[in-house]
Amino acid sequence: MKKVLDHVRDAIFIIEGERITFLNKSASALLNIPKEHLIGKEISGVAGNATLIKLLRNILKEWKNSDNSLSEYFSIKMDKYACTLIPLRDLNKETAAIIVSNLIDKSQRDIMSNASHELKTPLTSIKGFAETLLLDGLKNKDMAMRYLNIIEKEASRMSNLLNELLDILKLEADDFHPRYEEVNLKEVIQYVMDLVKPLAMECNVSLDFEADENINMFGDPELLTQLFSNLLDNAVKYTAQKIGEKRARVSLFKRENEIIIQVADTGIGIPKDAIPHIFDRFYRSEKSNVPGKRGSGLGLSIVQSIVERYKGYIEVDSEEGRGTTFTIHFPLQNDRIVIEDVYSRKVMEIKSVMEEAQSILVTGHIRPDGDCISSVLGLSYALRKLGKKVFACLQDDVPHVFRGIPTWQSIFKPQELKDKQFDLVFILDSSDKGRIGKVNELLEKKDIPIVVIDHHKTSKDFGDINWIDSSYASTSQIIYEFLKAIRFDISPEHAQILLTGIATDTGFFKYSNVTHETLEDASELVALGARINDIANMVLENITLEQLKLHSLFLQTLHVELNGKLGWGYISEDMFKQTNTKEEDSTFFVQTIRSINTVEVAILFIEHKKGDIHVEFRSKKYFDVSEIAVHFGGGGHARAAGCTLKDTSLEKTETKVLQYVRERISL
Repeated sequence: MKKVLDHVRDAIFIIEGERITFLNKSASALLNIPKEHLIGKEISGVAGNATLIKLLRNILKEWKNSDNSLSEYFSIKMDKYACTLIPLRDLNKETAAIIVSNLIDKSQRDIMSNASHELKTPLTSIKGFAETLLLDGLKNKDMAMRYLNIIEKEASRMSNLLNELLDILKLEADDFHPRYEEVNLKEVIQYVMDLVKPLAMECNVSLDFEADENINMFGDPELLTQLFSNLLDNAVKYTAQKIGEKRARVSLFKRENEIIIQVADTGIGIPKDAIPHIFDRFYRSEKSNVPGKRGSGLGLSIVQSIVERYKGYIEVDSEEGRGTTFTIHFPLQNDRIVIEDVYSRKVMEIKSVMEEAQSILVTGHIRPDGDCISSVLGLSYALRKLGKKVFACLQDDVPHVFRGIPTWQSIFKPQELKDKQFDLVFILDSSDKGRIGKVNELLEKKDIPIVVIDHHKTSKDFGDINWIDSSYASTSQIIYEFLKAIRFDISPEHAQILLTGIATDTGFFKYSNVTHETLEDASELVALGARINDIANMVLENITLEQLKLHSLFLQTLHVELNGKLGWGYISEDMFKQTNTKEEDSTFFVQTIRSINTVEVAILFIEHKKGDIHVEFRSKKYFDVSEIAVHFGGGGHARAAGCTLKDTSLEKTETKVLQYVRERISL
């Protein structure tokens, strides 16, 4: 049976209590963790696909809290996954099978299956006529010209189908986010009317447009143009076949809580039995086909996808022989389009408060790393270009390895800004407000809106606007995505700043937080002029003699235990004094421990000052160190985290932390 389940496309888990007792190959692939490292693990202790783990936890919780009988099953959806739980032989609700389906994959498989079928017809025609021409057809010029015209039409048909296919895949992609900028709908519709006018004149169809006023909405002008083009193009083509009045009309008006657009025609209409299917992909009613103008069957599906992307809905009213009216409803809230897409909503919220502010403070966490510095400098750079008065501020010095980042010298210390006034604060790459240190003194007793942008999964919503997304490899990547979304032009120097944050927070793209989106963004920044070799030289080949001496002392403290799984070491305040170094000079020392081939968890204890001990945690593939950091009041990622213990000693901290970690590793 296990061999059979291993060949099932959907992911299958068998759970007892909260422990995984079986999973198939698809489940292992979905988590990107080998099966042998998951068997016996509790769901809560698994790192990897955060959305999937949350989904599994939610359905288990729903099952155990229910009063339903043993035979009933549960099904829930989250993002692109559908999850079904089936109870197994257990009155105490301890054992269940969980099946996870990737909805996007299934949708795309269906699209590609239909597309391959649709492409066969034009391909067969092109191949057949081309073979005829090659055999003997070129001798007869009239026949050759006729065949070439057919080939050109079929090639155009293939091109249109492929373009519409790409549009559908883009609109349904999990990572696609429509643009939200202010658009004058009257201007967009008039532009589309002008595009369609030549076809309308050719078909003797008159075009009318009525709008009570200039109505604006937040949307993507390109998507809206495509939406109205598809509808108006259909209206003209299907009206052209009508005997009698040939008219297509667009109406635009606004009610109290919605924008309404109607596209009506006096055409041949849609058969009653076809109306429920017209938005289905590749659907074409034989009764409504236009002679010589066979469509792809994707146009109205694209229309519906665009409307739904903006949380609207579309209605159709049609009668054969009398015409068709499509009515689009876009909901309004406070006179604006309702934005439920988290990415787009955050972009709009941040853009709005940013535009209103004049004096802006941009800060990040204490003991700044490359991502913190780059995200602070990267956003500050853009704000200055937008005409804002900007103050980049960090409590601690920029480590010397990052002093090659462009504009790093523009960073202020908190004491330099005590008399300044701000009307907006950005806190970047910081999981809680306490981690910005003395910068908090600039915010005391001041009612200043705070925007938090961070990628740590342990981050708290402590701002007025919070954009926290652990799917990004670095906060600098979120800043870059934000700047792209608002159409900000990025210079080579600016690209260098942002790429530094992405490169250093991914270990130069070797950590497990790297995704294809990370590499795409990095590639785009290189194309914009960033130089990855300069970043590598700055960070990796910039060690001082004093640092080497400190590293030598640190190596003498190195311990490896638990069959090599746990490695740890420390740096005391006396070691800093002895080598004339600072805490910033110990950057990347924890990586030395992590690089040991057997080590799964690496810990570095740093005596910041007498009584304050900073602890850095790193792991490789199968251990979530953020949970350890949170236990001791810190935070971070599954593979990199940290915390600071106050009013204690190096020895006490080592004892407390190591005891807890040993217990966790032994589970």
